[in-house]
Amino acid sequence: MGATQTRGVPRDSLADVADSIETPTLALSQPKNYLGVPIAVLAPRDTGALVMGHLTSMAGAAKRGAYAFNLINDSGDVTDWCRGVLSSILTEFTPMEYLEELKSLKNTKGRFITQRPEWEQFGEAVTRQYPATSPIIDVLHRTGKVTLPELVTHLASQTPSLAESLFLKDAVVSENQAIGDLSLGDSSLYSGTGVCQFKSVLFHLGVLTSAGASTDYLHPPDQVWALEPTVSSGEWV
Repeated sequence: MGATQTRGVPRDSLADVADSIETPTLALSQPKNYLGVPIAVLAPRDTGALVMGHLTSMAGAAKRGAYAFNLINDSGDVTDWCRGVLSSILTEFTPMEYLEELKSLKNTKGRFITQRPEWEQFGEAVTRQYPATSPIIDVLHRTGKVTLPELVTHLASQTPSLAESLFLKDAVVSENQAIGDLSLGDSSLYSGTGVCQFKSVLFHLGVLTSAGASTDYLHPPDQVWALEPTVSSGEWV
C-alpha cells in the first residue's frame, strides 16, 4: 500500500520530529471517500467494487488515502484504531447500509460533519492520523488565523522539510535556497495535496473553518487557515 509512515504528534519543538513526518499524496477532497473504504472492507462483497459503486471511481486513490489516515493497513485490513471508531459509527447500520448512506452524498455540496453528524466527535482524531496534521494544528494554535503564505512562512521557520513537502511542488525550492526566498503569493508554487485536498478534508471533518481551493483557482493571500474553536491543543499519541 505504501511506505511506513510516522503518525503526526505535536511536541514542544516541531523540529524534533521534522525528519520523521511524511506527507502522503491525497487525491480526493471529500473524507467520505476515505472513511468509506474500511466500511467497504467490512462489507461481505468485493472491496474495490463497493468503493467504485458507492464512493468514487478513483478506488486506488481512496484506498491510498484511507491508508494515509490509518483507516486501513498496508494489507488492506481495517486497523484496530479504525475498528474502535467504526464500532460507534455503525451501531445502527450494517456496513452495506452505511455505504448506501455515503453513496447518497455523491455530488452533494455541504460540510461532511453537517451531513453526517455522527462523525463530528471523531473528526479531529481522524485528521490527526495523517502525519502532518498535528504539526499544522500546533502552528495554528500559536499564530491564530493566517493566510496560506503566512502559514508556510511560519511552518518553514521551524520545519522547512514539512512546509516544502506538504505545500510546495517538487523542485520549487532549489539547492541552497530557503523557502523564505520564494514569492509565496505565487499560486504556481503550490501543490494540490496541501492547499486543496488536505485542507478540504480538515474542513469537512471540523478542524479548519474553510475548505481548500484547486490550484487552478488558487490566490494564496486569500486562502485563510484558521482552527475551529473546538480543536484541542497539546500532545496527542
